[in-house]
Amino acid sequence: MTVRSVRRIMPLGVGSKLTLAFAALAAVTLMVVLLAFVAGRNATDDIVLTEEVRGPAWIASEQAQASLLKMQLHVRGYLVLSDPLDIEQYHGARNEFEKSLASLQAMSRSWPEADEAKWLTELTQTYQRWVTLPQQLFDLHDNPLKNRPALRIARVDLQALRVRILDEIDAIIGLQKTRDASPRNRGLMSDLLAFQTSFDAMATNLMAYATSGELNFKLSYGPQLATNAAVWNALLAKRPQFSAEQRTRLDAIARYRALVADLALQLIGILNGEKAFEDLFLYRTEVAPQAEAMIGLLAKLTTRQQAQLRSELARARKSLYDVRAQTLIGGLVAVALGVAMALVFRRSIVGPVQRLTGVAERVATGDLSARAEVASQDEIGVLATSFNTMTQRLAETIAHLETVFADAQRAKDAAVVANRSKSTFLATMSHELRTPLNAILGFAQILLADPKLNEHQARGLGIIQQGGEQLLTLINDILDLSRIEAGKVELHAEPVTLPEFLRAITDIIKVKADEKGLQFNFDGEPGVAQVVCVDEKRLRQVLLNLLSNAVKFTERGQVTLRVRTLGASATGVRLRFEVQDSGIGIPDAQQASIFEPFEQAANVQRRFGGTGLGLSISRQLVRLMGSDIQFESRDGAGSRFWIDMDLPTATIERERTMPSQRPRPIGYQGRRNTVLVVDDVAANRQLLIDFLSPLGFKMAEADNGETCLQQVQVQRPDLIMMDSVMPVMDGLETTKRLRQLPALDGVPIIAVSASAAAVDQQHHLAAGANAFLAKPIHLAHLLDVIGALLKLTWIAEASKPVAAEAAAPLVPPPAHEIEILFRLAQIGDMRSIRAQADHLAALGPAYEPFARRLRDLADRFQPKAILDLVMQFKEPETRR
Repeated sequence: MTVRSVRRIMPLGVGSKLTLAFAALAAVTLMVVLLAFVAGRNATDDIVLTEEVRGPAWIASEQAQASLLKMQLHVRGYLVLSDPLDIEQYHGARNEFEKSLASLQAMSRSWPEADEAKWLTELTQTYQRWVTLPQQLFDLHDNPLKNRPALRIARVDLQALRVRILDEIDAIIGLQKTRDASPRNRGLMSDLLAFQTSFDAMATNLMAYATSGELNFKLSYGPQLATNAAVWNALLAKRPQFSAEQRTRLDAIARYRALVADLALQLIGILNGEKAFEDLFLYRTEVAPQAEAMIGLLAKLTTRQQAQLRSELARARKSLYDVRAQTLIGGLVAVALGVAMALVFRRSIVGPVQRLTGVAERVATGDLSARAEVASQDEIGVLATSFNTMTQRLAETIAHLETVFADAQRAKDAAVVANRSKSTFLATMSHELRTPLNAILGFAQILLADPKLNEHQARGLGIIQQGGEQLLTLINDILDLSRIEAGKVELHAEPVTLPEFLRAITDIIKVKADEKGLQFNFDGEPGVAQVVCVDEKRLRQVLLNLLSNAVKFTERGQVTLRVRTLGASATGVRLRFEVQDSGIGIPDAQQASIFEPFEQAANVQRRFGGTGLGLSISRQLVRLMGSDIQFESRDGAGSRFWIDMDLPTATIERERTMPSQRPRPIGYQGRRNTVLVVDDVAANRQLLIDFLSPLGFKMAEADNGETCLQQVQVQRPDLIMMDSVMPVMDGLETTKRLRQLPALDGVPIIAVSASAAAVDQQHHLAAGANAFLAKPIHLAHLLDVIGALLKLTWIAEASKPVAAEAAAPLVPPPAHEIEILFRLAQIGDMRSIRAQADHLAALGPAYEPFARRLRDLADRFQPKAILDLVMQFKEPETRR
């Protein structure tokens, strides 16, 4: 291409230049492709012939040969070892051989050589004759009497003659015993016994030889035969001395001995001949020779196909060499054309683009004064002009944004400060409220355990405890809402047994429903009795909130919890948790905002109490679990809330048991332990002293960390209860210093904090605390922790007498009522069982204890316990 022609191209646009260049390159590439196609078609034909005819035929013949050798190997192996696995492997090899043979037969239609087709036909005919022989051989080998003629003669014919002769000689001996004991008769008896013994030994050795083929038996047989013949001849010589009946039996023995002699000759002849074992004879004369013939035919086929495969592959290699040469030539032409195009377009396209890129890099580093040179009128020139305009406008925009950004940064700083203030306020509020609540709820728990309380005092303390717990719930709700909004809530899924989980929830709600005179129903189908992976704490929080709301907003009627399986797979299950009530419902105007925080209507708050946080927290927790809360409601007609959740199934290695009510401890066994209580609030120290002192603990106290360090040198406590936030020295620093004292090595430390965040627990445990308790302290749990750390054996208070009503005898209803309950218990219809319990209670007061027991088991969904209860009173003849 000349310089003049290049200059003629230059006025063209970039698109036109690239189009012309790539058109030329495409033309060269097309030419190379056509040449490669023509040159490669021959190689393809040879390769196709190799792939479709020669290669498969060679492989199939090799596989057939290998399968035939395996068949012959397993036939021979079964003859030697009698292992049934050889028969199974023989049939497997036979199936492989027949598949290979069928493939060869199908491919032989395209073979141009007549010899190979003739060999295959001969192979097929030979196999059809041979294939029945191995099964005959297996049958012979599995039938010893048929496989070994000598064994059959010995066990059938010879054994029968032996029995007859011994029976005859036994009869002769029996007749001889009846004769007088003269010397002649005693001599005859001795000869008869000698004959019996020698004949039995001779026959036994002959049969043993037929069975085992061992030469020792054959060598023993000859002398025994001679001995028996001599004894027999002696008997014949004394024949006149026997009675007529004995002579008749001797004649029978003579005939049988002649037959035995013939059979002995047959046995020895068979064992010394080639047909001692029919299966081996069949293998040597037919199975092995025909198999060798087939292997020879397959070897010829394999050799011929392999030779043709090598020839055709050589032709294919030559064709491929031609393709490579033509492709190389075409590629060199294309490279030359590409180099020429690169030289031409480097000047007209690449150079201006590089200059424009350099200007763009200067602008990217912040030099907004840089401008691109407009050297042409094509697309690159237009791009340079647009780039200069854009750079100028960008400089103006950045100047404006710098002013706006300064204002936005000031607003952002203010928002960060406000958010930090909010977190600090919530943490401080939680700590300041939990500290007095610890004393309120703690002393309420201590006083409520006093058996001397009258009803009025117990009711007042219960109100104090209930109010404190409601205030604690409010604090937890506010903190939960704050953590959720900040994205700090994490779910911890673990295996949960649904029946136990649901039973614990229903037990709690049933108490609340009974207090208001409501009927609580639990409707859970048997299919949901399984183990799933879920955050147990958060799911319990959601369900208890929904159920508590249902009880709170229902004045009369019922509250129902339903659990249904919507679908299941091998790894998971889709469950629906549904809560329905017959309460006041939700007006249409308020339904859009019930999930907003603090959005409860004013009149509802005054009537029922609450903050309006529960539904908001519950919905956000459910959304974190990948679902949502749905609801429908009518004003004055009740509400229905439901959650559809996809949960993975799991297994639990050990079955978890439900906590049981235990008696209140009044002391412990062993020496008295000293407990040091460290807290800056006197009421909190007094709470623990008043609670633990009656149980036998020696109590000491300190109001800050430094005092604690001084006290431990004097008191030598067995347990330390350490508050978190204190003046002078806080609990975290005090715990670290205590762990550095060798004298306190092994002394348990329980960290007690009004901050319930997980990070506080981690810090205290990392500093050396053995356990962490959040304020307000649950005193029963505190005893569990102390007992575990000090390894105490608690002394429980004496059990209270059972109420007379609980001890009332269960009077069973009539038989037809028992039959109805039996049917309902078998199908697990809890709803109908509850209705039947109400019906029994209406029949008379005598049935009230039975109905109450039945209703309690149905409410806790205990079909097996109900069935056991009914079976106690079911008539025996009708039990199933």
